[in-house]
Amino acid sequence: MIRFWMGYNPLLDKLCGEPYTGNMDISETIAFAVKAHAGQARKNSGCPYIVHPMAVLAEIANWGITNVVTWETALCHDILEDCAGMEYANVAEVIGTEAADAVVELSFFRKVGEDTKAAQKERYLASFSEKSIHALVCKVADRICNTRDFIEAGDPYAAKYWGKASGLLDAMKIRGEEIGEFFKDEKVFPRMEDSTNRISMMML
Repeated sequence: MIRFWMGYNPLLDKLCGEPYTGNMDISETIAFAVKAHAGQARKNSGCPYIVHPMAVLAEIANWGITNVVTWETALCHDILEDCAGMEYANVAEVIGTEAADAVVELSFFRKVGEDTKAAQKERYLASFSEKSIHALVCKVADRICNTRDFIEAGDPYAAKYWGKASGLLDAMKIRGEEIGEFFKDEKVFPRMEDSTNRISMMML
């Protein structure tokens, strides 16, 4: 297995914006996510699906987040929802229960026989006002990355897709101080807000 030690790999150093001096090794998580998403591709670009979890990881790293649980949540955030045969135990074995619990929070499964998918999705996005900080920041990064993909593909759905995230963005703003306290960095939330504002400006 190729090992990615943060202090020595330029690609992953870049995720932090500067050389990382700790000993955090996420190679096992990367390998797990690559294998879980094998054969899957992004809808608009056709790129291997793993580019998306990596983009979400890069986004949260650009906000100054270096919490390993949040990083592992980002890398695995779509596995339970999108990868057949993958269950909670499979994910928890690799990334631990705290990150796996956040992946559960990020997973959306429509409940058949209840109200519309749109109504359920709206409640799901608003529910991040009460979910873990790991899940909240990963979901905001996920929404940003997906919206960028729509924009880059010239897909007019980008504006509508971003507009549907109002409940999520409200949750982020309400919990801004909590985000800073959680990561022990008061600059994380302003960076998140700046990223979301940039996307909003692109919708004008």
